[in-house]
Amino acid sequence: MKILSCTVHGFGKLREYRTAFGEGENELIRENGFGKSTLAAFFCAMFYGLSGDKARKDYASQERRRYKPWDGGIFGGEICFSVGDKKYRLNRSFGEKAAQDTFDLREMLSNLPSSDYTENIGLEMFGMDRTSFRNTVFFGQEEHVEEMTDDMYRLLGNDEASDGGKLQASEILKTEINGLSPKRATGKVCQLRERMQEIMAERKNEAELRSERDDKQETIGKKRKRVDEIDAQKAEGNEQLNALLALVRNAGEGSVRMERLKRLREKEDAYDDALDAFPGEVFTETEMDAYSKEGGRLLYAKEELSKLTLSEEEERLISSDSERKHALAKAKQIKYMLLGIGGFFGILLCGLAWTFNYWFTSEHWIPFMLGCVAIILLLVVINIGIKKNKKRIIELSNDNGSLFDKKAKYEELKDRVNRSEQDLRKRLTERGIVLNEDTCADIQNLQLLWNRVTRSKAEMEKELNAYTNAYQVDPSQETEQSILEYMKSVEEANRKISDLQERMSSLDDEKSALSKEISDLEIGVRNLNQRLEELDGLREEGLRLETECEELTKRYHLLVKTQELIERAAHERMLRYTKPIMEHFQKYYLAITENTREFHMDANAKLTVVEQGKQRELATQSSGYRDLILFAKRLAFADTMFPAEKPFLILDDPFVNLDEKHMEAAKKLLSVLSEQYQVFYFSARS
Repeated sequence: MKILSCTVHGFGKLREYRTAFGEGENELIRENGFGKSTLAAFFCAMFYGLSGDKARKDYASQERRRYKPWDGGIFGGEICFSVGDKKYRLNRSFGEKAAQDTFDLREMLSNLPSSDYTENIGLEMFGMDRTSFRNTVFFGQEEHVEEMTDDMYRLLGNDEASDGGKLQASEILKTEINGLSPKRATGKVCQLRERMQEIMAERKNEAELRSERDDKQETIGKKRKRVDEIDAQKAEGNEQLNALLALVRNAGEGSVRMERLKRLREKEDAYDDALDAFPGEVFTETEMDAYSKEGGRLLYAKEELSKLTLSEEEERLISSDSERKHALAKAKQIKYMLLGIGGFFGILLCGLAWTFNYWFTSEHWIPFMLGCVAIILLLVVINIGIKKNKKRIIELSNDNGSLFDKKAKYEELKDRVNRSEQDLRKRLTERGIVLNEDTCADIQNLQLLWNRVTRSKAEMEKELNAYTNAYQVDPSQETEQSILEYMKSVEEANRKISDLQERMSSLDDEKSALSKEISDLEIGVRNLNQRLEELDGLREEGLRLETECEELTKRYHLLVKTQELIERAAHERMLRYTKPIMEHFQKYYLAITENTREFHMDANAKLTVVEQGKQRELATQSSGYRDLILFAKRLAFADTMFPAEKPFLILDDPFVNLDEKHMEAAKKLLSVLSEQYQVFYFSARS
């Protein structure tokens, strides 16, 4: 395997860098900062791609960020190489992410795409991954990794492909054993035991916490009982306080109440005075209205009667005409007498005619006829007298007839008025009302008295209701002395109110303090319950962890036993590779130092050097001497792993710590290496 040439379009600080390489040793001796290490990283990236895509804190491990061209140009390049008789041109470009990378492999002679290798060309060509590549054929500055990889074990065993898998199994076992170890702080069993100890420590005071919670709950019960007692006392106190406040509210000022009582008594006296006018029961409104109307009618009748009263002149006229009145009366008597006589003789004439017709004969008719004529004449005379007498009566009646009618009406109305007045006075007398001579005036006065009674009663009732509503007492039981006593009771009530309010305030303060204490205790109980619930959970967790710890401890011991068996088998297997590796190592070590020293390699491929009769770790050696030993060891591994076709070796200034003497020996070693390998040596020293 040989690299023929490379073209770096953009990688780190390298930009459009082109160079060709030959067989054997290829040196790049340039000043610091030229980009030698960048070129070495470019070779690795072309075959294995870029590492460090996952987010990491250190910038150096993020190759995609570290080597992205500073000017933002093309990120990638081209390498021409050969494997056996075939030559290839590999072109890679890198994007922001691995998914954006491109890979193009062509045969150089035909320039046709080649399918001999894929994007995993490094693994396919060298038979090992990136880590194994950097642990063997890639020598970075001060990189002295001694760990073995699966691919290294596989290449050491050639066709024994299972060796690496056994190493991987051993590593997996080691990782799991460390993860379960009861002695390591990161071990699961150790963590479980520590957690169980923490749980036991946390549960140590569980009984005390339960006792404390019970005590707090008992105290809460007592305090709540006291709060209930306070509420009962407050309810009783509020009732008393409301009663006293009502008494005080209704008391008013003593002088005002006294004045109102006097005013009420005045109203009552005025009412009593008004009632004196009614010895019996006071008239109803209907009765009073009826009496008033009747009095009005009587007054009207008396007014009409006064209109019919004859004047003195009229009385004189009636008195001077007495003779005419006598003559009129006599004429009327004559009229009645003549009518009586005429009627007698008429009846007599009719009787004579019947008698004559019944008893007498025709020879007696002359005397009879004469008698009838005489009677008829007499009747005519009487009739004439009656007519004359009637004319005389009319003449006598027409002289002062209107005065007599007026007098007659007066007498008739006077009689009716007297009867009505007597009846009214009788009925009022029966009700205890004594009237004076002027009945109408007395009725009007009685109406005024009744109005006074009604008004006095309304005013008294109004004052009475106002007083009752204001003071909630029966005014009939009130006296000035009782008011004074009441005011003393109000003063006592005010004192009691003050005492009650002070007591209620004290109860409120006590209740508030108790409520605060209860709240604090309840918070404490809740916290304790929460803590006890946590402890119950911890107890369950402890039981679960105990079971889990027992199971993991059994698994841990089983894995340790398995690892011991695998390591024993690996040590036995490694013994087969140790001899050829140590032979190659001694060859390269002597070529550099020309000193003979005793070295040993254990089953894990770690070297020790014998000094003063004891095996010493390489860490005890100087850095330059240690670099030579590890350089020789890696070359020995390369010889053993690639017995047929040798890979190229990339040496990125591996001798930076060597002195001049050992540097000369290292240069000689490069000449030896170039006989078998294509060597790329990058350094700042010529």
